[in-house]
Amino acid sequence: IGSTSLEEVILARGKGVPIVAIGAQYKDNPSCWITLKDSNITKFEQFEGKIVSVAYGDNTEVLYKAIVNKLGLDRNKITEEPFRFVYTPFLEKKVDVMPVYLNDQAVTIKNQGYSINTICAKEYGFNPYGNVYITTEDTIKNNPEILVQFLKGSVEGWRYTQKNKNESTRILLNNMGDSLEYNSAFESVSVTLDLMKLNEENIFVMEKGRFEETQDLLLSFGSLEKEIDLNKAFTNEFINQALDELKREE
Repeated sequence: IGSTSLEEVILARGKGVPIVAIGAQYKDNPSCWITLKDSNITKFEQFEGKIVSVAYGDNTEVLYKAIVNKLGLDRNKITEEPFRFVYTPFLEKKVDVMPVYLNDQAVTIKNQGYSINTICAKEYGFNPYGNVYITTEDTIKNNPEILVQFLKGSVEGWRYTQKNKNESTRILLNNMGDSLEYNSAFESVSVTLDLMKLNEENIFVMEKGRFEETQDLLLSFGSLEKEIDLNKAFTNEFINQALDELKREE
């Protein structure tokens, strides 16, 4: 069992890798772009003439290209720099726009004292699931009970986190060493919970339409050569069973 982006699941299936999504951890996509507040860059329409970091090969690149294409922007008028997962060029104003995850780098930079503008893919109509839980066809065939137990534990763990954010943040810090401080960790947990939409009854349950939208996006940019059988790319069987068992145990 692992986790990855929905785009990676579809691309992997397109290459014959037998992985299957078994639950959508993030119902909203965390992919965003940030600019420093004093730049007054608050929307994609202002990217022409600016220096933009692009995380080539990352799911944010797919969404970046989709939004630029939707708005009819001229990429020749945008100076694109490879994003090397360091913040220094952005903070030193050598780069105007940087890709981030809303619950990760955006939180870290704000808590370092920088005022930022946040521009998210969802605002432009692109909202593929964020992280999805994945497994292999072999595990589904030979050890399906493990998947149900994993998903039950995940649901219970995240529900506990939602009700006990302070304690959960301390648990996170105890396992992360000195890489985070409390305020950043607490905000990261809070934003993650918002992206997960835990208050909905169908926690982790996936809709085929979201897979279809993402596949169309990948096909339109040539990232995916041909359509895959989406019915084999995901299943709600195990999350539905997990939710049913949890309900009976209440």
